[in-house]
Amino acid sequence: MIKPYPIVEQRPLADPPKRGPFGLGARRRSPEELPVAAGHEVLVYRVDGRYVLDTGRRRLGDEQLVAADHVSVVDLRRNAPVTVQLKIPSAEAAEFTVEVTFLCSVVDPAIVVREGQGDARLALLAYLRKHKRFFELGLDYRISQITTVRRNVNAQMMAYTAERPPQISGLAVSFASVELLEPDELIGFQRQRRDQDRTNVLAFEKQQQNHSLDVQRQQYDQEIQEGQRRFDQDRDVDNQTHEQLLEKEAREFALRQSTLTAQQIAGSPEMAAYWAQASGEMSAAELLAQLQRKESLKREDRRDLAERRWERRQEILEQKRQRRRELEDRIRDDQKEREQLDRELTKELSASRRADQQWERDATLEVVRDLIKRGHGDQTFVDFERLLGKLGTAPEIEGAGSQRDLDQAAAEEPEALEAGAAERKRRAYEKSDVLREEDDD
Repeated sequence: MIKPYPIVEQRPLADPPKRGPFGLGARRRSPEELPVAAGHEVLVYRVDGRYVLDTGRRRLGDEQLVAADHVSVVDLRRNAPVTVQLKIPSAEAAEFTVEVTFLCSVVDPAIVVREGQGDARLALLAYLRKHKRFFELGLDYRISQITTVRRNVNAQMMAYTAERPPQISGLAVSFASVELLEPDELIGFQRQRRDQDRTNVLAFEKQQQNHSLDVQRQQYDQEIQEGQRRFDQDRDVDNQTHEQLLEKEAREFALRQSTLTAQQIAGSPEMAAYWAQASGEMSAAELLAQLQRKESLKREDRRDLAERRWERRQEILEQKRQRRRELEDRIRDDQKEREQLDRELTKELSASRRADQQWERDATLEVVRDLIKRGHGDQTFVDFERLLGKLGTAPEIEGAGSQRDLDQAAAEEPEALEAGAAERKRRAYEKSDVLREEDDD
């Protein structure tokens, strides 16, 4: 179905109902009421007798959109082709079909809708029918003279559109082309002519093909006879050559057999004995005695080979034992060296522990001296044994349990002992500061 132009679709609009609770809301259109316009189309609303354009920016609650009672979709394409078809009579009982194409562009969509220009083809068809001379162009010509009529129609249409161009409200129209269609009768006649021409061509080609086949058949028979003669000659030559090759191969085979027998005999005394026995030069008893001697020699060779293998295996075992003893010696040496290192490390840790203890005693004595210099011993009674006990330097604090813990820490991790010594130094300073604050109080 051909889509109308320029008005693509028209639709009446009813009054939209009020929305909201109790009908107190504003009126607005629903999307289903309005047609959907493409990118090259525009909506035109009729509002109180006026025509309003909508370029897609109006909302559903717009006042003019709500008040509209009709909407149209107008196609805004530039130079849209519109084809008009009409028939003109001929000199025979038949008609010529003319198709005229115009290029149309919408200038004012509101005027197009107002004037009701829904389909431009109807206005253009009325425009062509006003030209009476146009329908007389084919009266003097038969259907077969369609070429002459086509020239006349083209010239007359160009002159008519130039002198009186089509006028349609809201549209800009220009003439594009005119075409005279082939009548059905002429098409059928030309089809029959083409069919007859094809039939004649096929008959002629078939005759030529039959003649060519006869010539090719004769040439083929001659080639077959010539080929048979050559084949017979070649076969005789091949038979003679084949007989000569057979004789040559028989001689070569006998020579190869003799050479092979000589090689086998020369390389194997056993094969020589068998060949001699087969040729009658040696009896079966002599062959048996020779084979027994050879088997005895083979057994001796196998025994010698087994003894050499056993000796080689013993040498390999002895080498493995020697490597194992050397590895055990290295392991023992490494163990002794590790024990020696452990002892030296223990000694170093013990010396470090004693040095830390001596440093703590010296630090304690230095704190006591500092207290005495400041005069704390003159003003108040200072219990130095208690003071030494608080500082952690009394003999009872350094018991066997602390020594065992120190030795265990030194054995597990040397760095732990050094950290413990630093921690004890820090605590000694803190305790001295606390005692000084107590004495001041």
